[in-house]
Amino acid sequence: MLDRPALRYALPVLTHTVPAEYHRWLPTAVRTACKAVAVMIAWSLAVAIAAFQSALRGGLLCSRALLRWARGKGFVDAAADDSTLEEGLGYALCLLGFYTQFAWGFSLPFPFNIVLFPFTIVEWYIRWSVAS
Repeated sequence: MLDRPALRYALPVLTHTVPAEYHRWLPTAVRTACKAVAVMIAWSLAVAIAAFQSALRGGLLCSRALLRWARGKGFVDAAADDSTLEEGLGYALCLLGFYTQFAWGFSLPFPFNIVLFPFTIVEWYIRWSVAS
């Protein structure tokens, strides 16, 4: 979808800046750049979607475990099948978890990135295996 506008506006500018012997490669270069930008946007959206799903799932799991523990200790008097309390706390934890991931740029902060470096290598291997 970006090819036509990019070719329309970028080719005249690039024609004046690139030597004449490379002019025949300009449309190919512009189309390739458009595809690269589209893939980067799609990959960023996929990372954000995965982070949101992970935050949602983790928030609900954590809230259920916390409420099970609180019921066992007698801190909470809610019934075991009260899903409204579990879901409300789970969604709050989801927002906190997603905000944390977003604030950290969807990567690990300093002490964790060193300790979990082997897992980061495995994650990148899986990403490149799936993408290629």
